[in-house]
Parts: sequence; C-alpha cells; structure tokens
Amino acid sequence: MTADDYIEQLMDYFKVYTISELADYLKIGQPSISKWKANNMVNAIKKKCKELGIYNDIFELGDSSVGKVTGQNNIGIQNKPKQINKFLFEKEYEKIEALAELVEKMSLKTYRKNYLNLKDI
Repeated sequence: MTADDYIEQLMDYFKVYTISELADYLKIGQPSISKWKANNMVNAIKKKCKELGIYNDIFELGDSSVGKVTGQNNIGIQNKPKQINKFLFEKEYEKIEALAELVEKMSLKTYRKNYLNLKDI
C-alpha cells in the first residue's frame, strides 16, 4: 500500500474530508501530509500513528484488507484506543468551549447595546 492509501485510511478513521481537517487531528501542518503523499513517505505516517497510539488500527488493517477502513471491519473505527477517544473528545470540547465563549460575548454585547445604550464595547 502507498502513503496515499494510508492517508485515505486516516481520513476515514477520523471521519474527516479534507487534508486540513486531518492535519488538525494529527497535530501537524497540512503541507506535511501533502509531502507524505507526494514522496510516498509511509515511514513518516507509521511514526505519527505510533505517536497517536493508532498504529495497529491503521497498519494492521491496511496490511490485511483492501480498501478503506469501515465501521464493519474487525479493527475499524469502533475499537479506537482510549487515548484517541480522549483526544477526539478534547477536540470537540475545545470547539464547544470556543462557541460558548462566542455566544457569551455576543450576549454581553447585545445586553450592553440594548439595555445600557452603549454603541461599542
């Protein structure tokens, strides 16, 4: 299998659609993933998967089956290590926290504007 195949499996694993989204989950820049693809850098992908604790999910599956990771494979998405589940939870929590902060700021601005007659904050 090529680096492109493994990148596809990673995208399926994390349920993302773009290289930029995958880069966020892998905590690397998008150009790194493009470089992996262009230079068929399978070893770099293996190293990153080991760091994230998902090596067996990506590489054992890739070596034993053809095609993409699906929820019905023996190793697939349902059996993610606790470390990755925690990572995914933390990512989602960060997004929710940022949205809550934005809503709070917007609410405060609306309150000040409507009830205190302030034009700018």
